[in-house]
Amino acid sequence: MAADALIDAYTGILRIRRVEERIAGVYGEQELRCPVHLSIGQEAVAVGTCRALRADDYAVSAHRSHAHYLAKGGNLDAMIAELYGKEAGCCHGKGGSMHLIDVNAGFMGAVPIVGSTIPIGVGLGFASSMKKDGRVTAVFFGEGSTEEGVFSEAVNFAALKKLPVVFVCENNLFSVYSPLSVRQPPGRQVFEHAASYGLPSFQADGNDVECVEALVSQAAERARAGEGPTFLEFMTYRWRENCGPNYDDHLGYRDVAEFASWKLRCPLTTLEARLLADGHLSAADVAQRTAHIESEIDGVFARAKAGPFPAPDMLYRHMFAQAEGAEYLIALRGDPVSQTALLSTSIQSLMLSSRLLDPQDRVGPKRPFSGWRAFVFTDQMDATNRLFYDLLDAEGRNKRGLPATSRHPNGGLAVLREPMSSLRRYEGGQDW
Repeated sequence: MAADALIDAYTGILRIRRVEERIAGVYGEQELRCPVHLSIGQEAVAVGTCRALRADDYAVSAHRSHAHYLAKGGNLDAMIAELYGKEAGCCHGKGGSMHLIDVNAGFMGAVPIVGSTIPIGVGLGFASSMKKDGRVTAVFFGEGSTEEGVFSEAVNFAALKKLPVVFVCENNLFSVYSPLSVRQPPGRQVFEHAASYGLPSFQADGNDVECVEALVSQAAERARAGEGPTFLEFMTYRWRENCGPNYDDHLGYRDVAEFASWKLRCPLTTLEARLLADGHLSAADVAQRTAHIESEIDGVFARAKAGPFPAPDMLYRHMFAQAEGAEYLIALRGDPVSQTALLSTSIQSLMLSSRLLDPQDRVGPKRPFSGWRAFVFTDQMDATNRLFYDLLDAEGRNKRGLPATSRHPNGGLAVLREPMSSLRRYEGGQDW
């Protein structure tokens, strides 16, 4: 790597390190009300990988995603606001640390369920393959994810279809408190296991950002050429506790000497020492970069703390996809009480999703909407009369009569009832 590239990589690692150290420093204030999984000690994998990707490439991650999000260009203000549960957060304060997303940066999301973003990343690769858009998807996960069944299914499918995916496995030797020795047979290497699915697989030093970038660049080039996925296992080490801001050496699940040896291989300090020794940076340069990053972080945290929390009705937003002219089919079976309860829940959910109903149960549109129809099939017409009566009455309908079809006065909402016997004609191939 050229000197400028190394300096840029160093700056990226330094920024991630300082952001996460700040998170750890303020966590005790009890304002960050979500779990945090810090990647301190593992930053080179994120930076090296994302440097090898194009701006329009995709990346997905898991619960330990801060570094991946930032390295891919994710908005720092939106990330920290999300950790504080604020409206300006990347998930409007509803997701927290383990649900980061910045579609504009190509970071397509993080999901905390172990292994769950592996098939999502493969799906992105499948879409790129079908659209022939030239994009590559990097899928970040820990070595513990390779023990989940979905890993095998996803990697096999990616290899079979020659999808443009780079599997980036960060092997930090532990799954929470469990070392590899209690989870996998002796002598098994994760990258060799992945190779059994028929894709090139390599193991390398995850604390060497130059090595990481070189391997991911080769894998991305191969993927863009239509040659399929690559599996990369990067050996690295998590410094702090699995979940939380503290060190956990006192728990005794890992050897103190082991931790000390990995700290000597710190991706930040080793690269800094190299740049200083080669004359590419001076001590003053390092101090200036650090001060600039700290100033940025100060502003980000101040804005996040001062920002508003999401409004209560935001809790009911983004629960359902709203398509133009969407149609829903509700088939009610069972006893009258069960049918009435299901119908009530279904209609309320649809109204909440369209913001026809706010969290305080006040009916009335809060914004323009495209409209939908709900077809309700029941063999208990009489039993559901009361619920329809209440629903329509809340919309200002005539209490003395209940038509089979109702339409919201603002347009768009239609609830239609038909006997269960007519359901058959809707099950004959129409797309509901």
